[in-house]
Amino acid sequence: MVILRVLDRTAIRGLGLSWDDYLIIVAVIAASVMNYVSIPMAQHGLGRDLWTLEFEDISMTFLLLYVIEIFYMFAEMCVQLSLLVFYLRVFPKSSRLVHVGSWILGGIVTCFGIANTLTMVFQCTPIPFFWNGWAGEMAGTCIDINLYSWIRAAIEIALDVAIMALPLPSLLALQLSRRKKLQTLGMFALGFVITIVSCLRLQSLVQFSRTQNPTLDNAPAVYWSVLECDIFIMCACLPSIRSIMVKVAPKVFGSTAGDSKNSGYKQGSSHTGSQQLSNLTKAGNIVKKTDVHIYREMSASDEELFPHSVSGQA
Repeated sequence: MVILRVLDRTAIRGLGLSWDDYLIIVAVIAASVMNYVSIPMAQHGLGRDLWTLEFEDISMTFLLLYVIEIFYMFAEMCVQLSLLVFYLRVFPKSSRLVHVGSWILGGIVTCFGIANTLTMVFQCTPIPFFWNGWAGEMAGTCIDINLYSWIRAAIEIALDVAIMALPLPSLLALQLSRRKKLQTLGMFALGFVITIVSCLRLQSLVQFSRTQNPTLDNAPAVYWSVLECDIFIMCACLPSIRSIMVKVAPKVFGSTAGDSKNSGYKQGSSHTGSQQLSNLTKAGNIVKKTDVHIYREMSASDEELFPHSVSGQA
């Protein structure tokens, strides 16, 4: 999905990458680390009984878990920021709710994401106690990871819902045909799938919080975390690759003649003015009145959401 997004902006439409594209690229790199690490993690003992594993495998499993936790926090932050920057780029400044909300949520997401990443890095003192402390041969302490996971998961779900719901009022206000409006809303609404996955991950944390066998019972939480991050990245890419979807399935995502005639991104951008010209002649006053309708032309950013739409006619 990220490759399609980059190709759409650079090769197909000849545009440069924006900050939201860079953020999603960083997110997919972090998610790729998670996906890669989960493979040797399973080979060393994730999903198997702790008491049947070699000591080296137990330590390696916990070490790889430590790596996944750090990259998970960082990837989630980058995906959320990518969506918010995408909103700022695509929606006009007249959509104050989207712009103000994006800046506020962006600040919260940045602070929350950095705090979560650093918490995962320094959750144990000393740091190697995370993967070596199980043997009882090293002195150290760790935070209450169960309590932390519950609080963080609840806040993360609330942030995801807020980010996905932020553009919906502005999208509902667009002067689009019903079909195109449903398509656009549908792409954004798919983002709520991530909330369902987050709730399923939260359910797996219940099992992990009660376990005496972490390598066995932590497997669902790890796999749901990796899956959640991957799905979040795909959902974040959907609105920005609509032009590709139009080319692949024009009958489904393309514009009909009626759409092109009646639809467009007109929200807060139309003005009607009157220009009066008076020509004095010997016969008397002749007044010519011309009504001029001016609509904001669609930018390249608008085309990501509404390709082939006509914004208005002068």
